[in-house]
Amino acid sequence: MKPRVRRLFHMDSRSSQPGDAIRLIRELLVQDAMHDLDRPHVVLISDSSWETVTVIGPFPDAMAATVAADAQRAEDIRELGPSTSRSYLVSLLFPPTREVDRQALREDAR
Repeated sequence: MKPRVRRLFHMDSRSSQPGDAIRLIRELLVQDAMHDLDRPHVVLISDSSWETVTVIGPFPDAMAATVAADAQRAEDIRELGPSTSRSYLVSLLFPPTREVDRQALREDAR
């Protein structure tokens, strides 16, 4: 994976359109969102009747996670029947934020 390069911008008196700043900010947000689709994702399955959350994954990207969530939902309906208490959420997998978690990952990698 190529390193991510942040593109910065600035506005000055030569900007001809008053909406240029908004347009540039929107463009940067869309670029970030598109980049996130190619990052690892997980599926969270919550069941409010059991007060449980199950996490499956990680998957290499958002599409793979979405396909897995759909397959899991279909399987759950076949095995458990339809339920309004279950929900399926595809989420970007973020790296650990606590130092103790990062340390555990480094030790596991050895």
